[in-house]
Amino acid sequence: MAKVIDFGLAKALGGQLMETLGTLYARQRKYEAAAEMLSQVADVRKRVLGPEHPNTLVALVGLGKIRLQQEQHGDAEAAFREVYRIDEQKGTDGWERYNNQHLLGAALAGQKRYAQAEPLLISGYEGMLHRQATIPAGNRGNLTDALPRIVRLYEEWGKPDKAAEWRAKLAPAK
Repeated sequence: MAKVIDFGLAKALGGQLMETLGTLYARQRKYEAAAEMLSQVADVRKRVLGPEHPNTLVALVGLGKIRLQQEQHGDAEAAFREVYRIDEQKGTDGWERYNNQHLLGAALAGQKRYAQAEPLLISGYEGMLHRQATIPAGNRGNLTDALPRIVRLYEEWGKPDKAAEWRAKLAPAK
């Protein structure tokens, strides 16, 4: 008896290979190729797995990070806002939620929307900090990268005293 192939599932599994390739492109700083790959992965996963599936969210976060690297902050915001909305709806409380919140703040800061970015950056950082024991070793860079973003926010916003306050927290972390 021949097995029926679920092409939607096959595409979703193939998406893992595309996601890996997109990650490799990003590491090589081939951001446009990486963004194209992860955008396709996110679209397929939304259709096949659903927009709230964890693998769909991983692809959206990856796409958002690439858009931050490209300084395409509006596109990054769209990806992170979608993930943040789902995190809020589900009431998730893991380190990933706070990382996503922080990244949304970074996208807003990149658009010079400092007042909107500030609470997201800080709350996201503090949420990750309180959950740092649960952050897998391969993802700890998310916490390490967060504090300098807060310093940069205040520097760019023209608040040198606040930048110095957060920079003091950064110094012992080195």
